[in-house]
Amino acid sequence: SQVGALPSNVLATLKPQQLASMPAAALGSLNTEQVAAMPAAAFGAMKPAQVGAMTPTLISTMTPQQVGALPAKAVGGLKADQVEALPAESIAILKPRQIAQLKPKAAAGFSIEKLAAMAPAKQRALKPAFVDALTPEQKAALNN
Repeated sequence: SQVGALPSNVLATLKPQQLASMPAAALGSLNTEQVAAMPAAAFGAMKPAQVGAMTPTLISTMTPQQVGALPAKAVGGLKADQVEALPAESIAILKPRQIAQLKPKAAAGFSIEKLAAMAPAKQRALKPAFVDALTPEQKAALNN
């Protein structure tokens, strides 16, 4: 795609509205160097479909600051394989309002360690449908 051909130094100047206007498929065509070059603030207007279009490899290269900048609704676009790819420190930076947007489809991506590391306020923010999608082992990690 044309977006995938953009040099990293151009992406380093992206504004939130520019990133928000990119087609979801174009975001999926970026490489890890391009994602790493983007300022955290640029992620502040992303949409759920855009997040969902990113490969787990791209998601794994996002810095905790980039993940933390995602709008709460965009966090709802995360799929299980993407959550699995996120480092624990990126999960840790999410705020309760972002955690509350996680969809049941993302539940399988949470390791016992990632769930156990969630602060109580974040655990309380999980929606019942999300908690219902967890395995008994995952649910036990929440109660610690």
